[in-house]
Amino acid sequence: MDFSTEYIQSYIDNFSEVKTAQIEAVLNAVWEVYLQGRQVFVMGNGGSASIASHFACDLGKAVAGKDHSRFRVQSLNDNIPLLTALANDNGYENVFLEQLKNLANPQDAVIAISSSGNSENMVRAIDYANKIAAKSIAITGFGGGIIGQTAQVKIVLTNCDYGIVESTHMFICHLLVTGLKKRLNSLH
Repeated sequence: MDFSTEYIQSYIDNFSEVKTAQIEAVLNAVWEVYLQGRQVFVMGNGGSASIASHFACDLGKAVAGKDHSRFRVQSLNDNIPLLTALANDNGYENVFLEQLKNLANPQDAVIAISSSGNSENMVRAIDYANKIAAKSIAITGFGGGIIGQTAQVKIVLTNCDYGIVESTHMFICHLLVTGLKKRLNSLH
């Protein structure tokens, strides 16, 4: 089997393990946060930071009805001056935790997008979300890692190839946005 065929098959296998029950659980959790007028915080590192930014953009703009309130959403990896100040003064392991201490409230949603699920800054953010009774949500690969175990709601992939996991995570975020738009449109 040539490399391209093998890689495509690995991608197909990864998609086939996406569990619709996990997707629906995340949809329900984020929808509940929206209906309650709460906030959604999204975060990631590296490629997952790009996915988190894209997801926050889609939630804030694409899931907007002209007759309905909008999602209150923020990507915690987008304020570079704050991120670097926190990393410099408090350590990179605390960059998301410290922002959540300023912004998050009970019943908000904290969504961590992580290939490995083991980044210390994500672990601390999810632990804090659990501590303050926010909805902790993990979208992971590599079998879930620590946040795949500690988040209340999760989508876990087993694949350990960053490219395949990140591509699937972007697909999952687009799927979630589409599902939320459909729910918003049903409110008419």
